[in-house]
Amino acid sequence: MDAEYCYNRWETNEIAFYASDAHSYLAHPLSLMELEASSRVFVPLCGKSIDLAWIASKRHRVVGAELNRSVVHECVATANTDYELDSVGAPLRERTESFDFYVVGIFRI
Repeated sequence: MDAEYCYNRWETNEIAFYASDAHSYLAHPLSLMELEASSRVFVPLCGKSIDLAWIASKRHRVVGAELNRSVVHECVATANTDYELDSVGAPLRERTESFDFYVVGIFRI
């Protein structure tokens, strides 16, 4: 799977793996880890998953890596929050109150 394939899938909204609810398996692993509030949780290939908002609602800081910058913008828009773009250096970073998104292919981190 290459970057162009991923971009095309997002552009045509062919994202069968995207769910409308948080994944039911999230609650158990996060509780087992006994994370303190404000812990950072890394989500590779994050897309615009509803899971991101669920993790943030548990008072954790979400750190996501996503190849497609427009997908990051959609996720931020859904979160209904202000964000800032840190375009110095690579990869690009977009920050909100609860999220740090890195616009980068996961295998380049």
